[in-house]
Amino acid sequence: MIRLRFDPLLPALVLFLAVGACSFSHSSRSSSKSASSPFKSISRSSGSSGAERRTYQKEVRQFSFAFARSGGDPAAFRRGVGAVAEKHVITNWEEDAETLRSIGAGMRDAGIGETEMRSLTQELVGSDPNRMEQVEKGYQKAR
Repeated sequence: MIRLRFDPLLPALVLFLAVGACSFSHSSRSSSKSASSPFKSISRSSGSSGAERRTYQKEVRQFSFAFARSGGDPAAFRRGVGAVAEKHVITNWEEDAETLRSIGAGMRDAGIGETEMRSLTQELVGSDPNRMEQVEKGYQKAR
């Protein structure tokens, strides 16, 4: 007759293996999440959704409106728009047509005239004809 002997360490070994398996499962889930995180930020910066982009444009427009109404230092304006752009992961806002048009729309919302808009645009974004044209387009479209 075969006699099975109960080893008192067997329950401890089973418990140890079960806890280790749970820990490994949790650890691999965390690694999986952190491995996918960089792709989320890359996709956000390279192709913002339409809703995110509209939110960005609205914030630039509101900032421009407030600036045109209250006045201020052009360098402070550029820093402010830069901060809004950075928040929305927009790089090189000075060359971004949508940003420039949002600036023009904000100026129009503030009620400044075309002459003042052109003068202010030159102070804010320089005399580059392409930049000035985009700001003016935003100003005209905001009617």
